[in-house]
Amino acid sequence: AEVVYDLKADAYDRLRRSTRAAPALLVLFVLPADPAARLDHTEERLALRGCAYWLSLRGMPRSANAASVRVRIPRANQFTPAALERIMDAIRRNKDP
Repeated sequence: AEVVYDLKADAYDRLRRSTRAAPALLVLFVLPADPAARLDHTEERLALRGCAYWLSLRGMPRSANAASVRVRIPRANQFTPAALERIMDAIRRNKDP
């Protein structure tokens, strides 16, 4: 399964450039549709419900669309602390995440 998102074409072009010194990533935070379900709080904690997903667009082809580009992010690409460590390790080794 995938998370589908319509990204503005200019943002897509900036993120896909392979001329950057370090890769840029798209991080998309997906919230529950119901605003009342997005936040849970007590005196002991504040919890924001949802999930963040990441995608590297580095090296992707230029889009012919001037308005937006539909991107598909695998649900396995959850932006977690462990995923961030793997991404940073890949960048340190000069590899794409």
